[in-house]
Amino acid sequence: MYVLPALHEHCDELEKGFHQLHLDFQETPEGETIHQLRVNIKKHLAFFRLLHGIGGKLALEAIQKPYIKFSRKIGKIRNLEIRQQLVKSEEVALNVKKEYSKQLKKDISTKTKRVKQSNIVISLIPFKEGSDKLRYSIDRIPQEKVKENLGAYFHFLLAEIRQIIKEGVTNIEQLHTLRKVLKTLFYNLKLTDRMIPKEDFAKKLYDKLERLSMQFGNWHDEFITVEKVKKQPDKINKKLFKDLKNKEEKSRQALKNKFKNISKLTKKIEKEIFRLFDEDKEITPPPRRFEKKKYTNIRESFDQVNIGESMK
Repeated sequence: MYVLPALHEHCDELEKGFHQLHLDFQETPEGETIHQLRVNIKKHLAFFRLLHGIGGKLALEAIQKPYIKFSRKIGKIRNLEIRQQLVKSEEVALNVKKEYSKQLKKDISTKTKRVKQSNIVISLIPFKEGSDKLRYSIDRIPQEKVKENLGAYFHFLLAEIRQIIKEGVTNIEQLHTLRKVLKTLFYNLKLTDRMIPKEDFAKKLYDKLERLSMQFGNWHDEFITVEKVKKQPDKINKKLFKDLKNKEEKSRQALKNKFKNISKLTKKIEKEIFRLFDEDKEITPPPRRFEKKKYTNIRESFDQVNIGESMK
């Protein structure tokens, strides 16, 4: 298993992709370009936390800072675009005036101009410095422990997902936490393809995780849209707002109906993790004493935060 070379390859691919998307953003600061740029940044953040969790000597807060700052700036544009798309679609379906979607389009243009004038968008220096530190961190990971630590990282992440569901997702905050952990798992699990090129990491399981992650993402877009729109009651048609709210509630319930399937999926993925990283050990579930812990403790055991959360 070529773990360290795979980590370097993944680092190189993320950096190359970021630089190209950064250039694309300068020319076309909208739509798919922003979406792909944000995805790349989220992959970076997930990768940083994985390295930190498996023993990389990484100053997590410092290396994340420029990426988080940049993501928040372009995220405002992307959120406006998503809101405009969802609102416009419902305006057409309900046959109401497109006043609100037109206003959102103007807001997008204004926000884009402001972001392009920001120094963080123009300069790549802080990102280059971060990449150098990242490569240095990978080289310092103890080779004799990297495989064991990587397997443990995924085991804890999968157990965290099951624990969140077991304790009951009774509010929006818990649903957001579940979404973020699933997204982290989705991004970092793809690394196994690089580490064991001749092995097929149960592609069907990965595809299921991808579809699940997308469904959570779609719900999140609807939720953010409703939250923003309800703060501007004088700008939106009441019938339109009610329709958007009903749509978000249905999506949320559809996710809750999948919780049992999510737990089953994590157990199947865990068997694959044992096969890849712990082939000399028996496949046994985590001890019960571990499952009784709060999921926040699992995350704290790696000094890890989820995608989109700020470090404190």
